[in-house]
Amino acid sequence: PGLQVMATKIKEPGKKEDSPMEIEAEETRRFTTLGDTLSEENRPDAALLEYEKAHQHSGLGSPQVLNKLANSYLFNGRLEEAERLLDETMNSYPDYVSTYVTLGELHKRKGEPQRAIENYLEASHINPFNPVVHQRLATLYKEIGQEEEATASLKRLSIVLRGERASAP
Repeated sequence: PGLQVMATKIKEPGKKEDSPMEIEAEETRRFTTLGDTLSEENRPDAALLEYEKAHQHSGLGSPQVLNKLANSYLFNGRLEEAERLLDETMNSYPDYVSTYVTLGELHKRKGEPQRAIENYLEASHINPFNPVVHQRLATLYKEIGQEEEATASLKRLSIVLRGERASAP
């Protein structure tokens, strides 16, 4: 009960992924929008409070809220809480790309580059057109000395970015 059915979407050029406008419950959407605004204004503690309120109102109903809260925990150095929340998200929404990206960042911060790479690769399998994934893979591969993989990731990144520019108005 409370899970949200996630439809397959094609992202429009220039549109943010995980937009709060996609959140169905109005009160949850308001808290999330305020959290996003505070985050953009470099007020991470205040943003975290708003994401926590949004989470209380959404339960398991919004993977966007779960990921924004987990990212906020990461930014505030609360890695265990972020990991717990991401594990919950994985159980409810196993194909949600943002969760794998956030898990990749979590494992990178924990000094686990191989686990981070595994998460970014899984994100790439679900959505091969996400430039953030290829950029982070290239960085990680370079950091651990896997130059061929880093070069391949950069090549994929350039293809994805070229595609984004070609479809922009």
